[in-house]
Amino acid sequence: MRALAGEIALLLVESVSPAAGVVWKIKQALTTHLSGASLPLGRPDRPVEDDQSPRVQRLQSVVNRLIGRINTHCGRPVLLILDGLDRGDRGLAQRLFERSGLIARLPCHQLVAAPASVSPHHVQVYRPSPIANVPVILQHDPPRPNPEAATFFEELWRSRAACAQVPAERVPDVLVRRLGWASGGEVRLFLQMMQELVKSAWIDDREPNEALTEDVIDVLRRRWESDVGSTKVARLAAVAQSRQHDDTDQFHALLDARCVLAYPNETVWYYPHPLLTLVLLRRYLT
Repeated sequence: MRALAGEIALLLVESVSPAAGVVWKIKQALTTHLSGASLPLGRPDRPVEDDQSPRVQRLQSVVNRLIGRINTHCGRPVLLILDGLDRGDRGLAQRLFERSGLIARLPCHQLVAAPASVSPHHVQVYRPSPIANVPVILQHDPPRPNPEAATFFEELWRSRAACAQVPAERVPDVLVRRLGWASGGEVRLFLQMMQELVKSAWIDDREPNEALTEDVIDVLRRRWESDVGSTKVARLAAVAQSRQHDDTDQFHALLDARCVLAYPNETVWYYPHPLLTLVLLRRYLT
């Protein structure tokens, strides 16, 4: 295993950004060293082993040596980026960071996108920072749209449309602003909704219009409505009043479901998703 770590380390440092050829060589090294080997760690049909397990400790040692050799060769520390965990289930993130310290002990810088519900009290090694959304609503007058956010989404659409060689002017700014607000400030969701709008217009052989835009929004709205009962609505109303993180399991669940979103200011503040305030909270907030 140590020989394998050394060989892979040398292959990786051939290029700061490994090219396809280097990746292919790493695959060959893995095939050569691991042919016929039994690797029980990480298999879904086996229980998760404790950090102190001898096999886990040996694996940690090998990975640390690998990272150490890359650090030395490049003259700068490795940056490990773990993206997408914020879109996964909370249980996976808890197993990786709350119940285990293996990743935290790797000798490299790390940037991890984890679910908002992962408690900073249980993950002491990391410095948590909420992933704030574009503030599409005004903090002093929610859920009124924020004009600055509208400008941001107009510019984002023009930029992405240019990259895709799509005429940005085919979608009127008023529709772009509408979807920007309806996305809650989540850039990924906004782009998905824009794609749905353009696709629907193309299928129907029509120009993007208000009716098609509302159809796209309604799909998202109905998905949430089917999963939001009276108890959750009351909870969302309380969040809308306080705009604070209360660190309860119920609040964490709302964050993970994107029912509550974090917005930046001098301090991070929280508010229900605009579509939920529009449909479900009106009677509580008026």
